[in-house]
Amino acid sequence: MNNKIKNILIIAGCDSSGGAGIDADLRTVKSYKLNPITVATAYTRQDSVFSVEPVRYEVLDAGLSEALPVSAAVKIGMVWSAENAKLIAEKLKKHSALNVVFDPVLSATSGLKLAKQDLPDGMFKYLFPVCTLITPNIPEAEILSGIKIFNTSDMPKAAHMIRQKLKTETAILIKGGHLDGAPDDFLLDSTETWLMGEKSKGARGTGCMLSSAIAANLALGETLQRSVRNAKEYVYCKLSSL
Repeated sequence: MNNKIKNILIIAGCDSSGGAGIDADLRTVKSYKLNPITVATAYTRQDSVFSVEPVRYEVLDAGLSEALPVSAAVKIGMVWSAENAKLIAEKLKKHSALNVVFDPVLSATSGLKLAKQDLPDGMFKYLFPVCTLITPNIPEAEILSGIKIFNTSDMPKAAHMIRQKLKTETAILIKGGHLDGAPDDFLLDSTETWLMGEKSKGARGTGCMLSSAIAANLALGETLQRSVRNAKEYVYCKLSSL
């Protein structure tokens, strides 16, 4: 591994409770002794009041322009709109960004909608093609693939449906934590790989932690499969210590 300190760009929403979003990303990236740079897409409240306040387009544009040129990896979480997806994709392409991990957030655990209705189409059209890896959970994978996922045998079908719609070689990690049983994940890149998991305590922000940890591992020179394995172990250890 290359242990030189590197910058990891985090593009995500702020969660006022501190449990998910940028706060979870910051904790994860710092645990890898890397330097997080943040660009907020929105501010959310998920305590006694549920609300979303998107960041102005001009503010997002300026933040991306400053942060992308100095980033070794990018973690994307909440995007909010197709307009934002297009902007982020254009900036990623302009700066030839590498190691881009996208956790396609559509709603919070609380049920709060964290995306406009046009975002899924915007993801496919603009953002997914410039990503290294996308990491949908089961509900997100159902929306993106257009099929229901009842068990683990449906996960590869959904991944291939997403890949077929995408028409690029972007890797897809479908996370199985919403199904009964162990949280096994399915990775579709140049091959098909099952990554077995163990049940642990549930917590908000686990998807944020996982995608940030994958981006951190990629920045440190690990392969994609090893990055995902290391990230799963990281999340399991964190949840087990709660």
